[in-house]
Amino acid sequence: MVRLGEGIRVKSGLPYACYLEIARDEAASSERTLICIMPRDAEEGTEVTLEHEFELQTNQPVSFRLFISATRLHDRPGELLVLNDDFRELAPYQTSFRYGRGHVERLKVSLHCRMTETGTLELWLSSRTSDHRWPLSFDLRAANTSQQDRPTDRQGVTNTLAIDEATIDAAIDLLRTDLFAPRPNPQVMRNLENHLGLQRHEWPLSALRAMADFLIENRAVCRESAQHEERWLNLLSFTLRPGFGFPGDDIRLRKVWKFWFDSVIHPNYPQIHAQWWTLWRRITPGLRQGHQQQIAGKITSLLFPKGQYRRRVREGEQARREMIYCLGSCERISPKQKYRLGNALLANPARLQAEDLWLLGRLGARSLFAAELNFILSPKQVTRWLEQILPLEPPEAIRPFQAFAISLMAEYVEERALDIDPQMRKKVIQWFEQRQSTIRASYLERVQKGHCNNRNDTEERIADSLPPGLKLA
Repeated sequence: MVRLGEGIRVKSGLPYACYLEIARDEAASSERTLICIMPRDAEEGTEVTLEHEFELQTNQPVSFRLFISATRLHDRPGELLVLNDDFRELAPYQTSFRYGRGHVERLKVSLHCRMTETGTLELWLSSRTSDHRWPLSFDLRAANTSQQDRPTDRQGVTNTLAIDEATIDAAIDLLRTDLFAPRPNPQVMRNLENHLGLQRHEWPLSALRAMADFLIENRAVCRESAQHEERWLNLLSFTLRPGFGFPGDDIRLRKVWKFWFDSVIHPNYPQIHAQWWTLWRRITPGLRQGHQQQIAGKITSLLFPKGQYRRRVREGEQARREMIYCLGSCERISPKQKYRLGNALLANPARLQAEDLWLLGRLGARSLFAAELNFILSPKQVTRWLEQILPLEPPEAIRPFQAFAISLMAEYVEERALDIDPQMRKKVIQWFEQRQSTIRASYLERVQKGHCNNRNDTEERIADSLPPGLKLA
């Protein structure tokens, strides 16, 4: 209606002004300096170019500290101010700007800002001596939205690499060429690695999400052939994982969620079903509870018809495994549903396979990757599971998964309402000590001291790699 000139658009300006902390030459001063980069009441689409010349250090870690103020009504872009109690700091953005041969250099740059329609503050640092232009993004909605509404906002972008805009644009062109070929190029990931000069697991979130945006807008390529659909699913799952951590991810997920109702386009190819469930497994941590319940409901109908665990599905064995991992990623399903699924798995404990034990561990975990505490099972419930798992003597290849599941269910979290009782913990510790020569030491440490907040621990927990720069909670 508004676009046709037949309605009224109601606009609301930014409810606070935005500032960046900058370094000053006056090193002796203890005062911290801010520069206003976006005024209060700025409307969507507002663009600001600061007249100041800035100095940027390249090829080494730097931090951008963003502040907001709802009480300062008259600050204009470019004004320099002293940090005081009027300002509130948001999560810092730590990055490194790649330039030249990798040596630390100081560049003269200009700063440009833009408020988007989706609540993102976009920044560009443009070199004054070359064509380099580095983009940064801050999600301002986190400033006035509660933790309950946006549970993954505690995960931020840190220690990532900033790639200049021209290099990312060229990567998108390369992706377009390889994906839209009559037969999609199977070396597309290798070609992108060569172009970016980084291994795929080193690609920063800014580059990954730019590729994801391109893929989301070009879902139609899947209709070209089964090969195109398989490649598209594989690329989108990789570039959008883990479904949160970068400005605009919730909007990306809303667009991708529409694909859920379309299902796969070429259903006669088992590898496409596997890639389909890989996509949802990888991005599920960023989805809201209702979406996760729908995904879990679909998987449950396929793997647990009438409450009985089915070990074969017509979609193929690889797809079945991905369904299991996807179900484990649905942390926001109700504890009642988790307990029901775990009991179905334990109906025949002797037949538990590696992926079954992994799922059981995720269902009964004492701490979660992205969901809230109210989705955790009670200690009493997981104690019943531990009593069934501890006596098992599975084949040697499956024992590490048994230990993994036990360590998640018995993890020490220093919460009386969540921790298993001391007697059961003692029994679990004895179980690990009797197997020290064959079981990873970090599992026992998890039971005794709690979650090891490191990348390897988290990636094992979610059965996937994390993009560089995603800050763990």
